[in-house]
Amino acid sequence: MTTDDEIMSRAVDAFQDRAEQESAEWPAVASGVRDRVRRSSLVSRSVRAHVADLSGTTTFTQVDTLVVSDRVVVDALRRGLSGIPEAAAETLSLVLDGRDCVGVRVELVAGYGTDLRVLGDRVRTLVEATLTDTLGIVVPVDVTVVDVVVGDPSR
Repeated sequence: MTTDDEIMSRAVDAFQDRAEQESAEWPAVASGVRDRVRRSSLVSRSVRAHVADLSGTTTFTQVDTLVVSDRVVVDALRRGLSGIPEAAAETLSLVLDGRDCVGVRVELVAGYGTDLRVLGDRVRTLVEATLTDTLGIVVPVDVTVVDVVVGDPSR
């Protein structure tokens, strides 16, 4: 019969052995991860944010130009749209002219029975508010429903 102390001692020994083995393997694992990250290419486009001065007018001088990644803007849009339970964003994309956002395309999957006109207006309003917060602009928003499903559209 083994005592609790013997069981605990064997567990500690096994844990220490595993920790030593993992610490010996870690440099090779870390090096491999760093190499893969360096080789990966995450393409991102720069989007100009429009900064309003204190008088409320939009300025475009070189001094107050702010550039953000399109990934940041699309992520903010996706987070906002996730709050609409009767729809899920299939595709979100910015329409760019150089660095200026001139439009947004949203493709949605909607739940069966959802009033699509109301949904489109709601999505458009949310996208416009998000763009105003992130880029300081309002641009045309093209909302297209690409599928209608019974149940949760986010699945």
